[in-house]
Amino acid sequence: QLSALKSCSQTLKDHIQPSAVLKYHEKCIEKLTNDLDAVINGIQHQLRQSMKDDRQLEEHICDYIGDHHRILLALNDSGLFYTDSLKNKLKKAFNQISALLKKKVSKLEQDTKQIIDCTVDWMDNDEDLDNFIQWMGELEMMSTIFIDFQDMINMAINGCLQHFKEQHPGSLKVLYSALTCHKSSWACSLVQRSIFLSVGIERFNKFSSSFGVDHVFQHIRGIGDDIAETSKKTVLRKLFDECKESYTSLVNKFLQPPDTIDLTALIAKIKNIPSGTIQTPSRTVWDLSAKQKAVKLISHIFAYWTLIQSASYFEVADQTERGAFLCQ
Repeated sequence: QLSALKSCSQTLKDHIQPSAVLKYHEKCIEKLTNDLDAVINGIQHQLRQSMKDDRQLEEHICDYIGDHHRILLALNDSGLFYTDSLKNKLKKAFNQISALLKKKVSKLEQDTKQIIDCTVDWMDNDEDLDNFIQWMGELEMMSTIFIDFQDMINMAINGCLQHFKEQHPGSLKVLYSALTCHKSSWACSLVQRSIFLSVGIERFNKFSSSFGVDHVFQHIRGIGDDIAETSKKTVLRKLFDECKESYTSLVNKFLQPPDTIDLTALIAKIKNIPSGTIQTPSRTVWDLSAKQKAVKLISHIFAYWTLIQSASYFEVADQTERGAFLCQ
């Protein structure tokens, strides 16, 4: 509507008397003002309703508010028209919406932390776990819709999750499992947060270790007869063992707590490994030297990747279980 108004005003200004253009302009502004009132009232009504009786801000309502909030942002940024009345109306609307959202987020954060403090055993309390997930989901959903308030909402989410971890460190796995079973986009988004990194690493390591490398080699299918395939597998297994030995040695050598770890020497080694080897699309040579360098480079890169993500390893008090919390 704004673009059409601007275009018509510019096109017709030489063909219509200025007073007629002004009258049309004022009529459009009047309609836009009424539409704007409807948008603002709709947003405020839905937010206020969600504050009553602790009602959940459902996804379709959250989408409605988010869509109309973006309309307000577009109007504010358009610069195509401005009267003092509309300018003040937009400013007042943003302040009211901001205040309502802050109140809603604060209430959700307060209720969530309260249920964390009151719950003793999350394994045997499905109702409290469901309520906790519901409120966390509402916050996560709001963070993806209200981009302008994302920092505030993310701070509340991370604060609740950190409080959960501090009060019930052994129950983080329970929460992770419940979220991974929850079929919703916001649950998938929640489990990607850094606080669940250690749980995800442990699960992956335990799952992958149940197979082992022997299982992988047994199911490799190559090209050629059985003798040739067996020979290739033998060579590949030898290269794998060399890579694993180098990787393990590097991790053991450089593994230190995040605040003291120094990987400068390892980075220098990684940069130095390919020196003197030049491969181009027109001339690619995989001789023994190139293969050895490839194995060495892979082991060093994977070691570096493991080491820069080793914070979870040092969070585990039981040293016998720490190995399961390294990215491998």
